[in-house]
Amino acid sequence: MNKILVTLAAAAGLALMTGCTPSASNGSDSDEVKIGFLVKDAQEDWFQQEWKFAQMAADEHGFTLITQPAEDAEAVMTQIDNLNSRGVKGLIICTPEVTLGAAVTLKTDGYGMKLFTVDDRFVDADGNALDTHYMGISARDIGQSVGHALHEEMTSRSWDPSEVGAIGLTFDEIATLKDRTEGAKEALIADGFDGNRIFFAPQSKPNIEVASSVTAATMSQHPEITKWLIFGNNDVAVVGAVRATEQAGLTADDVIACGINGSAESISEFERESPTAVWGTILLSPKQHGYDTATMMYKWIADGEEPARETLTQGRLITRDNYKEVLAEEGLAE
Repeated sequence: MNKILVTLAAAAGLALMTGCTPSASNGSDSDEVKIGFLVKDAQEDWFQQEWKFAQMAADEHGFTLITQPAEDAEAVMTQIDNLNSRGVKGLIICTPEVTLGAAVTLKTDGYGMKLFTVDDRFVDADGNALDTHYMGISARDIGQSVGHALHEEMTSRSWDPSEVGAIGLTFDEIATLKDRTEGAKEALIADGFDGNRIFFAPQSKPNIEVASSVTAATMSQHPEITKWLIFGNNDVAVVGAVRATEQAGLTADDVIACGINGSAESISEFERESPTAVWGTILLSPKQHGYDTATMMYKWIADGEEPARETLTQGRLITRDNYKEVLAEEGLAE
């Protein structure tokens, strides 16, 4: 992957120096604003919702929105070329590889295309954030919200702290995901939970199967613990962990789990007739990440109104008790 990125960046840089970079097409109508929106996984509910709200902005402001998946480095570069050929003047992107930032910036700059990153921030080879326009979540704050919520619910159930352990499902390769789990741990400790009873379970892949497997392994190392708090980098990780607790014979009376995203994985748990241990999730706002980024990009192109370099969004705790009401308020209910 690093060789691919170096090659792509070098090619883009050479094109700029030699003047061979294709100029951006104006399309059939030079006054028409076209905006591209690339995401790393078009099948994921979060990105589908982002696209839905971005299209609402397009309908409201009268610009053309072009949505495409780009699941690897090669696809990203190809899609940017395609968007340029269609007269796109601004790109919103959630990249599959955060280290693609330098290559993407070179290419969009060469095309005169405005760039706005969303969800995952571009970083350089040393992991330092690149200075691009960016909308993301306040990851550590949201993680802390999870930790506080778990501790409050544990307290309300009058659990004996000496019987309780906490498992955090981690995926530290992405900084925003690491900040979420670190934040949850910080909040638990700040609320008085014993840090020695918090165990991180690293995931090789952020999916349900891996989360379940590493949770089962962690639990087996601590048979003395009879009740568990579960947190993780997203809803998928937490649901996977809960499946492991169920296989171990634990119920919703023994486990409190809180995810992040407010995605279909958690909502389906709330909708089950019998409550599962997925007690809550921090609902993030795909409307802000879709509608707001698209609107800001449009105003940047059409009116020269440059957005802030950084916009961080917050989350909202939803549980089985209030999720229907909150989803309706956020425009996410069917």
